[in-house]
Amino acid sequence: METILSVEHLMISFSQYERGWRKIQLPVIRDLSINIKGHEIVAVVGSSGSGKSLLAHAVMGLLPANASWKGRIAFKGEELTGKRVGELRGRQMVLVPQSVSYLDPLMKVGDQVRRGHKDGISRARSREVLGRYGLGEDTEELYPFQLSGGQMQRMAIASIIAMRPEVIVFDEPTSQLDPQGSEDVFRVVDRLAESGITIVMVEHKMEKLASYCHRLLLLHNGKQVAYDTPGRIFARDDLKKL
Repeated sequence: METILSVEHLMISFSQYERGWRKIQLPVIRDLSINIKGHEIVAVVGSSGSGKSLLAHAVMGLLPANASWKGRIAFKGEELTGKRVGELRGRQMVLVPQSVSYLDPLMKVGDQVRRGHKDGISRARSREVLGRYGLGEDTEELYPFQLSGGQMQRMAIASIIAMRPEVIVFDEPTSQLDPQGSEDVFRVVDRLAESGITIVMVEHKMEKLASYCHRLLLLHNGKQVAYDTPGRIFARDDLKKL
């Protein structure tokens, strides 16, 4: 299987001022290397502050201004320079943020999924995608605030699927959902991988992800502790205390 995303010796640090005047670099991710193949679901897990979301944002070229990084990130073997990631982002590579607050509260669901297009083909595609994720045709005429948390996440995913990306990066999509909503999202992600989309999923529910992902990347204090199949990781006694 072709390698879709590769990260080699990634290091991320933040610049900050010590005692108000001395500028220092604070390392947050140290020497991280992974390869992600097509159709894989790779879960990135770790405690708060371990660097999970930073990895996701680095892949998408969305690190904050006070962050600097070294290493190599590539899509299908081609290095993701600032220009290249800008060309791919929102097209072949898409980020689903942790919060669905980016959804327009004043725009109906159907209009958001169609990106404003009103032609018959776009409407048919919108209904097909929404229906695929358990949202009926009537959902098109609703506003985001009329949906449950799980429905909003599925609507956000549907709007992204309509763009037909090759890679989707999820940044803790279940953090604000109840167990049923989380289960719905995991099932949707599973179907996305079956359809040929590569998934990177930043999460904190490692045990739940074990039955869905192909590989787990475990981070601890900015360090790569393990990158392997769930079965091999859960079999390691030295990881149970993390």
